[in-house]
Amino acid sequence: MCAVADSPSVEADARRPLTIALVPVYNEQATVVAVLDEVARFVDRIVAVDDGSSDGSGKSLDRWATEGARRTVLHHEKNRGMSQALLSGFAYLVLAVEDGHLEETDLLVMLDADGQHLPEEIPRLVKRLIDHDFDVVLGRRGLSGYPFGKRFGNRALSWWASRLGGQPYEDAESGFRVMRLKTVSRLLPYFTALAYGCAQELAVLTARQGARIDNTEPVTIRYYRKGVRHRDGLTNAVMALVAYGRSFTRPRQGAAQRARAVLGDVRVVGGWAGNR
Repeated sequence: MCAVADSPSVEADARRPLTIALVPVYNEQATVVAVLDEVARFVDRIVAVDDGSSDGSGKSLDRWATEGARRTVLHHEKNRGMSQALLSGFAYLVLAVEDGHLEETDLLVMLDADGQHLPEEIPRLVKRLIDHDFDVVLGRRGLSGYPFGKRFGNRALSWWASRLGGQPYEDAESGFRVMRLKTVSRLLPYFTALAYGCAQELAVLTARQGARIDNTEPVTIRYYRKGVRHRDGLTNAVMALVAYGRSFTRPRQGAAQRARAVLGDVRVVGGWAGNR
């Protein structure tokens, strides 16, 4: 069974929370190390999840993790999908809080490994969360350069998440967000991580659990990445409904118990070396 790597406990710092970037990776060998090095300039730690890459990304990540401090790589033996990669990252961070390496007041930063997000925008999102006492800040993308079908689908899914979550969303499908770790601990027992619906699940679950959410802060997208199919939009809509239903249930496992189960077959490279 996998456990959080041994490391010194992090001392509390009431003035500034730690920022931990969670970056899912699948066949991004051409960009991943450069992206992570760029992200490292703006966060305190990085957790990358290799989701069963077949192009050498995993080996590149292992070299990257051993060449510096404050770096962790979680490996899936086989590709499980974006939602499952996020689930493993959430579980690892929940156990880090459980074991005293992190605090619930520390912050999770989520962004992609393909270079479409701008890491230099991380401090602005973090500042907005702290200054306004939000639990979640979800970046709002400018979609003017996207095809009509993508813009329409995004508006429809944002409306759907708003209705089910009771929280106004302008861009519920954005993958660039900052969350307090206490919010991660609360949502983990409810997060199914099925299929491609992670954005809708996160939007609905965090809202239904009473998190203070902002989705007005603009973020830049370097380029439009093709590959999302129409049926993915339908899957997302269904997963929002699943999340809504689960918000009324009592989970069978607490956050720490679920986290240990999730990480049972996940290989970990690196740890939490270094101080605040």
